[in-house]
Amino acid sequence: MYLVIAPENAPNKNPDYFLGKVLITQEDFVQAEASAQGWSPVNVPGHAAYYSVQSADKIETAGLVIKEAPGRWLLLQAPTSLGWTKQQTVQFGLGITILRTAREGKG
Repeated sequence: MYLVIAPENAPNKNPDYFLGKVLITQEDFVQAEASAQGWSPVNVPGHAAYYSVQSADKIETAGLVIKEAPGRWLLLQAPTSLGWTKQQTVQFGLGITILRTAREGKG
């Protein structure tokens, strides 16, 4: 399960296409592979968390993962065109709660 928020004028209206949109989901994340995949640690009190900026199809996307429980990671991705700083992305991510009953997103 996931939540996708797109601008009204998004060129791709498919909810399963995430580039250029805000995405919130729960996914697997392997800490041991984080740096090799371009993720860097960020300070989130009481949680392991990683931040990354990556580009695909000429769209730059900021990503944030926060460990919520063993095997449960919140994933937030947002286009850098929003102008959010790393700290603003982290603050937004900290305001999200994924329920225990949520299932991992696939996309």
